[in-house]
Amino acid sequence: MADSALRILESEYAQKRIRAELEKDRRREEVFARIPELQALDMRKRRLIVSRFRAKRAGEEAEDISSQVQAIEARMREMLKGNGYSADYLENVYECPQCGDTGVLPQGKRCLCFTKRLLERLYRSASLEGAQEQTFERFDDGIFSRERDPQTGVSPYEAMQNIKKYCLRYAETFPRNKKPNILFSGQTGTGKTFLLNCMAGRILERGYSVLSITASRLIEVLRKAAFEGGGALERLYEIDLLIIDELGMEPMLNDVVVEYLFMVINERCRSGKALLISTNLTPDQLAQRYTERIASRLLDTQNSRCLRFIGDDLRLRKRENFVKKDLR
Repeated sequence: MADSALRILESEYAQKRIRAELEKDRRREEVFARIPELQALDMRKRRLIVSRFRAKRAGEEAEDISSQVQAIEARMREMLKGNGYSADYLENVYECPQCGDTGVLPQGKRCLCFTKRLLERLYRSASLEGAQEQTFERFDDGIFSRERDPQTGVSPYEAMQNIKKYCLRYAETFPRNKKPNILFSGQTGTGKTFLLNCMAGRILERGYSVLSITASRLIEVLRKAAFEGGGALERLYEIDLLIIDELGMEPMLNDVVVEYLFMVINERCRSGKALLISTNLTPDQLAQRYTERIASRLLDTQNSRCLRFIGDDLRLRKRENFVKKDLR
């Protein structure tokens, strides 16, 4: 998927470059028709540039030629402004002046504009639109309570610091993870989805294919595959990283859809493909809702790690704090 997005974007940039060059030719024809002296200066500049190139190839000094070129360029800018044009009217035809709409910088590196558009395309294809701002750098573990749990002796803040470190290490070493699957378990509003998006974004940036899908949407896809056929299952099998968010929040399932869900999970586990799942269900509830077969795959300690998110719903805490401030 990443390679496909790259090829499509490279094609788009090639077309954009052609359009920019055509616009540049149009502007030159327009200006030179109005200001013949400007065309004469342009031709002189081009001859000097060729001379400078030849001098450099011969190992000769070209400083005098360069200064002449600069003087002509300054004169051309003055003439453009004097005739009602912007000083850069003949050059400013590109959306990105850094790469000239090629997507590549002079040093051979990808331009930031190209990288940004590629990531936007990958986020869309991964169903992660709107999640670009959810990154490890923006993850604020300070919002979690430091009050220790009386049973475990661990605070949500401490637990989240450890979870974040594990998730960051997983994303940085993907796909060379000893345990490719992670089950995020905990009640709603404890940071599970945010961290999933952090991991998805980092793995996308590293060039791997990702698909993030809610359990409700996945069930729709599986139901359609079960009764209408199609190639939807192939993508679920082949993607480098499949993320299923909010497992347990989807509508009630029938036996056929549960069987297809098992097929997806089992095939990915069998082939060693990574699977990240968030749920508010306990292990026993997973078995009751999705059968023992599915629960055993998700909780297999050889291939899976379970990360337990503790603490209260952060959204409720923010709402309570807002109300308290409003009452002051």
